[in-house]
Amino acid sequence: LIAVGDMGIFIAFIVYLKEGPDRKRQFLYQAWSAVDAATNVKMSNARYLALQDLNENHVSLAGIAAPGAFLNKIQLSKSHLTMANLKETHLACANLEQAILDKANLKDADLADSNLTEAKLDFAD
Repeated sequence: LIAVGDMGIFIAFIVYLKEGPDRKRQFLYQAWSAVDAATNVKMSNARYLALQDLNENHVSLAGIAAPGAFLNKIQLSKSHLTMANLKETHLACANLEQAILDKANLKDADLADSNLTEAKLDFAD
């Protein structure tokens, strides 16, 4: 009887491992949905958290559009934000250390007290 219970746990564990990639794909899809749904929205907690989650999972944020968004204190170190539209975005106290912001639109963005240590800003506005 104990062996049968152990076998059930083992099978459940194998199924859990097998479904791992699908769970990750679903997580990423939901995060991108939150980012997309916040287009033209100034304040979106869902977008804020989704951007951080995507970055923590090493997903490129190149080309995102968040003009005028409130992203103060966001943690996006080592993020890939090439060609991102961050025009007039509120990024005060943001952590953008080692971020790649090449060709990003940062015109009139609030970067007060942001960490831009070793950030790449080639051809950024």
